[in-house]
Amino acid sequence: MKRYGVRSDAGRTLIERDFAHQADAAEAPDLLVERFTEGSEFDVPVSRAGLIFSISAPSGTGKSTVAELVLGRVQNLVRSVSLNTRKKRSTEVDGVDYTFISREEFDRNVKEGNLIEFAEVYGSLRGTPKRPLQLNQSQGIDTICIIEWNGTRRLKSIFERTVVSIYLMPPSIDIVKQRIVARAQDSSEEIARRLANIEEEVKFASEYDYCVVNDDLAECVSNVVSIIKAERCRVRTQKMEIGFG
Repeated sequence: MKRYGVRSDAGRTLIERDFAHQADAAEAPDLLVERFTEGSEFDVPVSRAGLIFSISAPSGTGKSTVAELVLGRVQNLVRSVSLNTRKKRSTEVDGVDYTFISREEFDRNVKEGNLIEFAEVYGSLRGTPKRPLQLNQSQGIDTICIIEWNGTRRLKSIFERTVVSIYLMPPSIDIVKQRIVARAQDSSEEIARRLANIEEEVKFASEYDYCVVNDDLAECVSNVVSIIKAERCRVRTQKMEIGFG
């Protein structure tokens, strides 16, 4: 008995393409209808490229805290550890929160093409290593990237539909300003820079796929977890074959 099915090749084409030239590659094809002649009464094998969840927020919104709590609740999800040239805070762990390096070492990574994106943020340089993202995608492992709006643009231009952008919005500008001052982890000069940029940063929230307000931490984390689960179910990200006898 002949049967019909639907196949989405989006995941496969994103894995197989040359990562170094993804920005120039054609987009993955839409759903293709195919005919199947043999098999079980109902088959649903599914595989996909790893998704990249880009999380951005103004300073003091709690994006690192949210990301760590989400990682504790979602399997097959890892965090991309960015390179950072600023001084490590007392509450941070090198290699976990960021990999802290000198500007000279950062410049070397840029020249060698090791970073998928980089930018100057509040006077320090931050960048996302390229190779871990490529490996995670090829193995179907999802990745959280905590980056700025311009980094999110760069990721989307390269990894296209496998990037899901989430903007965490503070409940109010006044509250986030209070948080930055209260945590007392930065110099007065850096605090002033961060406060001056808050209103400008939130203007880019409209470019993101999702916007989640971090007013209640538990609710914010639950919302981000729900987004990840929903995006994993999207047919556009999967290589899927469905057949009915």
